[in-house]
Amino acid sequence: MKIDYANFQLQQLEKSYVDFTNLKVGQYIKARVHKLMNDIIMLEMGDGKILEAKTNASVNLGSNEVVYFEIKEVNGNQVIIKPITQTKKPIDTAYKNITGVLEKFNIQPSKENIELVKRLIQHQIPVTKKNILQIQQSQWNFKTLETMLNVKSINLNSQNVHQDIGEVLKELLHSEKNHFNQEVNMVNEENINSALNMRPKIDQPLINIQNMNIEKLIFLLKNDLKLNINNATNLNNILLKEYDIAKQVEDLTVLLQSDKETMKLGESVETALVKLQHMILDKKFVPHELIKELYIKLEFIKQAVEDMQIKEGKKILNLTISLKDSLDFMSKLNQAQTYFQLPILLNNKHKNIELFIAKDRKNKKRINPKDITILIALDTKNMDKVSVLLEIKDRTIICSFQVIAEKIKKSLVEQEKILKDTLLRLGFSNVSIKYRISSAEENIFNIEDTKELMKVNFIDVRV
Repeated sequence: MKIDYANFQLQQLEKSYVDFTNLKVGQYIKARVHKLMNDIIMLEMGDGKILEAKTNASVNLGSNEVVYFEIKEVNGNQVIIKPITQTKKPIDTAYKNITGVLEKFNIQPSKENIELVKRLIQHQIPVTKKNILQIQQSQWNFKTLETMLNVKSINLNSQNVHQDIGEVLKELLHSEKNHFNQEVNMVNEENINSALNMRPKIDQPLINIQNMNIEKLIFLLKNDLKLNINNATNLNNILLKEYDIAKQVEDLTVLLQSDKETMKLGESVETALVKLQHMILDKKFVPHELIKELYIKLEFIKQAVEDMQIKEGKKILNLTISLKDSLDFMSKLNQAQTYFQLPILLNNKHKNIELFIAKDRKNKKRINPKDITILIALDTKNMDKVSVLLEIKDRTIICSFQVIAEKIKKSLVEQEKILKDTLLRLGFSNVSIKYRISSAEENIFNIEDTKELMKVNFIDVRV
């Protein structure tokens, strides 16, 4: 290559928007040469977006050639990049730098630890010895407690689920040290695998701390959420939809309506869900009001059932507390971004609505309607799960639909012109509609950073 010392100035194209604020000096990026026009090179980024690079130097690049660039300067929307020579390997350089950091901290530069540091950098979390050790220790704590819950019944109370995971484990190991160690030594792999399929028999809000990996722990840290049983449970249940709010509400109403004494309490919950349907139909969607009303009803149910002697009283109380915790969890998340998961009655069936709005991290309190990414997901009666990612930039909007089958895509395509005409009347000058067929669940893990519904990376992105 004859461009070892040439600098390129990146520019935004009219229909391609890349967030330059995420680019840092010294960072490496990879791009494919899309088109060559004298001193202009069109570069295709990893997400398929095209950028224009201009240089006054003589270059020798081939079409479709993949090139690494180093970011030399970032100044607003002007970015200077420099191609890396074939003899220089940016990945190897980064690997050595991470290895050096770990050795400086007296931490073994194992494959797992190197990957952890990469994740911290990717998620813009300071790479400190404290953060590295905290995540390592927390991952071990969750895994140990998960095993303990699966191989035996453990007495945990409502205070434990809100304590730091390390404090809870320390208390359990201290109180049951002798006989727990004996039982663990006697348990073989077959017994553990068998036990993993059993729910812990404990009287408390639902617990789900399965597979608390690095990405999940980083998500909690990134959003200033304590590393405890309650937040881990809500992360798995709500964000990963292992037991979403709609299902929890359905289970609660079934229990309430199964007893004459609590039947009216169940009906009151259903009434709140009907209000959400009216909000949407009347185009007066105010999710905060519904959540507030639902929370008040749950508190009333809790107080009422505590004074009753009914067969399913304990189950109702545990599920009510779990639902309140779920709503609290969403409230905490909304300090960093806007995320709602709401139950709705459609044809007398409980369905789930999700709304996620990615905020500008530099201005968390305000949402810019002219530069925003919105994820909307809905469980429907006839089309199953339908998700749409809306990317808005000034007067341009990209609608990326995800459906589960080709016939559903065809139904949407048939209505595409109506959608486009409606968006044009709303003031958008450029409308693009994309489709993807997949049964994979989408969640805010793989939306917030990439803002790309067409990807299926399971929470393997910056949160």
